[in-house]
Amino acid sequence: MKIPQYMEAIYASWLGKLMGIRLGAPVENWSSEQIAQAFGRIEDFVVSYPVFGADDDSNGPLYFTRVFDEVGHFDVTLQDMANTMLNVIPKEHGFFWWGGVGISTEHTMYHHLSQGIPPEKSGLAGLNGVELSEQIGGQIFSDGWAYIAYTDTKKAVEWAAMCASISHDGEGIEGAKFVSAAISIAFEETDIFQVIEKAKTHLKADSQYANLIEDILQFYKSHPDSPDKCLQYIKFRYPYCRYGGICPIIPNSAVMLMALCYGKNNFKDTLLICVNAGFDTDCNAGNVGSIMGALVSLEGLYKPWIQEINDTAIASGLLGSVNMTDVMTQSLRFSKMASRLNRLKDHPVLHQTKSTFNFALPYSTQGFLMHKESTIEATLRNIEDSKASCGRALQINIHQRFPQKTFQLIKHTYFRATQIYDARYEPALAPIVWPNQWIRAKMTSQNEDDYEACIMAVDILGNKKRSSWCLLNKDYQEIKMQIPSDFHYVHYIGVEFKCLQRGFLSFITIDEMSVDGEILAEFDFTNMPLEDYGLTFDGGRHQEIAGCSHVEGDWMITKSGCMCDFEQVGHLLWGDIDFSFKWLEIALQDWGIGSEVHLFKQGAKNYMAIQRQKNSELMVYYRSDEIKWQKAFSFDLVNWDNILLRIDCSHTIIKIVINGHTFSLSQFLDLKTGCLGLYKPQQSTLTLNQIKISAY
Repeated sequence: MKIPQYMEAIYASWLGKLMGIRLGAPVENWSSEQIAQAFGRIEDFVVSYPVFGADDDSNGPLYFTRVFDEVGHFDVTLQDMANTMLNVIPKEHGFFWWGGVGISTEHTMYHHLSQGIPPEKSGLAGLNGVELSEQIGGQIFSDGWAYIAYTDTKKAVEWAAMCASISHDGEGIEGAKFVSAAISIAFEETDIFQVIEKAKTHLKADSQYANLIEDILQFYKSHPDSPDKCLQYIKFRYPYCRYGGICPIIPNSAVMLMALCYGKNNFKDTLLICVNAGFDTDCNAGNVGSIMGALVSLEGLYKPWIQEINDTAIASGLLGSVNMTDVMTQSLRFSKMASRLNRLKDHPVLHQTKSTFNFALPYSTQGFLMHKESTIEATLRNIEDSKASCGRALQINIHQRFPQKTFQLIKHTYFRATQIYDARYEPALAPIVWPNQWIRAKMTSQNEDDYEACIMAVDILGNKKRSSWCLLNKDYQEIKMQIPSDFHYVHYIGVEFKCLQRGFLSFITIDEMSVDGEILAEFDFTNMPLEDYGLTFDGGRHQEIAGCSHVEGDWMITKSGCMCDFEQVGHLLWGDIDFSFKWLEIALQDWGIGSEVHLFKQGAKNYMAIQRQKNSELMVYYRSDEIKWQKAFSFDLVNWDNILLRIDCSHTIIKIVINGHTFSLSQFLDLKTGCLGLYKPQQSTLTLNQIKISAY
C-alpha cells in the first residue's frame, strides 16, 4: 500500500527541523565573525555527534502537541495546553533553558503556571515586560501545530498563537504565527517567496514582524546576490542591543528571512546561509529547516544530512519512553493526528507501535546501524521493494565477505548516558523493548547459501541472547526469538549475520523487525545503575537512575533501594508510558505517611495514586490535572516497613493487595496505559526495593 504524500511531507519537514538544529547547535549564539574565525565558512555539520543530546527546539513540538492525546479531541483550549505543559515538563530542569524567572521566558512561564496564574495572563507583557515576552521561544516550538494542521493554515496559526501566548506576547506571538503558517503553506507551494508572502497575511499588518518581512524582501530585491550585505544591514537595523534579552525574536527572524530569500529554494544553501549568519543558530536553522523541508519534500533534502541524522532524535521531556523514540516514529505520530483532523488517507503504518520498526518512508532507517564491532564492512540503504510489507525495505550492502566472519545490524532500544553527546537539556530515557517479549524479523538474501542469520538481544549488563541460525534465501522468511525474562533493560536488538563463503558486493534486505508480547521482568533497585550524562549548561552534573525520569527531588540508589532525601519533595517516573499492566509487585523498604505509588502515569499531573494516609487508612484517587475521584480503605496494618504491594489489573477491576490485605475498585475511568511513579512529600519516606511486572 503506497505511502500517502502527506506522510512523506511531514517526515521531510520534521527531518528538516532536526537537521537545522544539528547544524546550528555547536555554534549556538556565536557571531558570524566568530564562526568565520573558527571555520572560515560552515559547509557541513561541524561536529559528528555519536548520539546528539536532546534540544529544546525539538522538545516543544514533540511534547506540546500531546495536548490532543490528553483531551482526546482537537478543540483544545488555552487551559488544555497549559495543563499539558505542566504534565510533560520536569520541574525546573530538562526540556528548556532554565535561566531564571525574569530571565528565561519559559522558566518564567512555568513558574507562573505552577503558582496558579492562568494561562491567559502568564505570558502577558504587562506581567513580564516587553523584552521578556518578545524572545524567540514564541516561534521555535510552533512547528508541530503545522504538522498536524497540515494544509489547514488557519488552524495551524490558531494553535500556534494560543500556545505561544502562554509564554509570550506581542512579536513573540506573531513569530509563532509566521512559522506555523509558513510550514503549512509550504506543504502546497514550490516557491519560497510565495510561502513568505502568504504567511505574512496571517500576521497583524501593523506588527513589527510584518514590517520586518517586507523590509527583508525589499532588501533582497535590491541586492539579490548579496547575502553578506543583507547580514550587515540586519546587524545595523536590528541589533540585539535594540531589543534586549538572551534571544530577541526580531533580529533572529531577520536572519531566518534573509536565509529563506537568498537560499532560493535550495534546502542546503538556505540552511548554510542561516547558520553562518550566527545569532541563535540552532533555533533559526531549526525553523528554517522545517519550512524548507515542507517546501522541497524528501527528495529536496540534502541526502548526506539524512544519513547523518539516521532517524535518531532523543528528547528530554518527562516521559522516558517518548524521549527514546526515533524520527520516523515521531513523524508517524504527527501524521496520524493530521490524518484524523483533515480526513486524509489512512495507512496501516500509522497504527503501528513504537516497537515496530520498518522502513515505510523513503530514506528512513529507524535508527538501525551496523554495530561497530562487526568484522565485515557494510552500509545501509532504504529501497523500494514490492515484496516488503510496506513497499520499502532496508538494504544491507556487504562490500566483501570472508567465510565465518560476522556482522551485526542493531537497533538501540535504550541509550546509555555514555553514548549521548552531552547533557545540555538533560535527557532521561526509558527502554522501549522489555524482557520476555518476542522479536520478529523478516529478511532475504540476494544469493542463496551466502549467509546465515540469527536474532539477537543484548541488555545493559552485557547479557546476550541469540536465536538459532537460519540459512537465508531469496524469499523473505521470518526469524523470531523471545527475550529472556531475566534480562535487565534491553540495550539493543538486531540481527547477526555469518558469511558462508568468500565474495564481493552482495545484498541482504530487511523487511521489518517488530517486538511484541507479554512483558515479564524483575528489577532490583538496590543496585540499579545510575546514568551519568555529564555537565549541564550551568556546570552542574546531570544524573538519572536508569530507566527513570524525575519531576523533582534528588533521587538516589542506596543499599535499601531507590529513595529521595527526607527534606525534599520527591516525584519519580519509571518505565514505559504505553505499559498496559496485567499485574505489578512492588517491594517497598518503607512507606511514609503521605507518600504515594502511582499507576497509569501519563506525566506529572495525570495518574492513579495509592496514598498512605495513616496506619489504618489508604487513599486511592485518580487525577487528570485535578483530582477526579477518590476512595478510602481502612484496614489494620501497624508496620509500614517491608511492604509488598501487589496490583492486579483487568478491564473492569483493579485489585490492590498490601501485605495480604486486599482491596478492589472498579476501573470505571478507562485507565489503560501508563508508567509507574513514586511521590513523597517533604519529611516523609518512600524507598523502592524491587519491581516485578507483567504487562503488554
